[in-house]
Amino acid sequence: MYKIVLEEIEADKSWRNLELKKIEIICQKLDNKELNELILKSTIPMIYAHWEGFVVSSLRKVNRYLNSLEYKYSDFNINLLTNAYEENIKNLENSLGYDKRVKHLNIIFENLTNSVTFSTKIDVKSNLRFKVLQDICLKFNLNIDSFKSYQRDLENLLKIRNSIAHGESSYVFTEYRDIEKFATLLSDLMNILHIEIDEFFKDEKYKR
Repeated sequence: MYKIVLEEIEADKSWRNLELKKIEIICQKLDNKELNELILKSTIPMIYAHWEGFVVSSLRKVNRYLNSLEYKYSDFNINLLTNAYEENIKNLENSLGYDKRVKHLNIIFENLTNSVTFSTKIDVKSNLRFKVLQDICLKFNLNIDSFKSYQRDLENLLKIRNSIAHGESSYVFTEYRDIEKFATLLSDLMNILHIEIDEFFKDEKYKR
């Protein structure tokens, strides 16, 4: 049942939030200013990693559930169906020779006669900014509007994370409350995705 998937997503969300809580406790106890600043600065890329990891992990679980249904192509919503055959469509589109196009189109037709299979690979482009999230929501027939109020904050998190990862030294955080808004952002985004996946299952948004 899909409720098991939702429970697994809830457990995944909980341990990620717990990791950030542990960092908050550590920083409150530390007397070493330099070490504190180092931990806080390192926490920004970690928060982003948790965001990307949660999205990938959650959608993999969704795809495994969809695979367990063993539905035919005619059962699925067109967004989900396109998602399932995206690689085949890309191969067809990028084929320069006519014989290659025939080959890849034939592969698609052959796949359509079997149960639809969703890949466990979730492409987040290594920078899970709002535009990438928008594409993911389209592929999985999720409501992007639920995330729109967080667009600016998500882009800001990604900007700071990339700067730190590339060696930028201008960002200095002296206490946990300096980064708390990013921890809250992560929690809010994970909650929204969890709710969207819940509605996805309840409303059977994967069906045609």
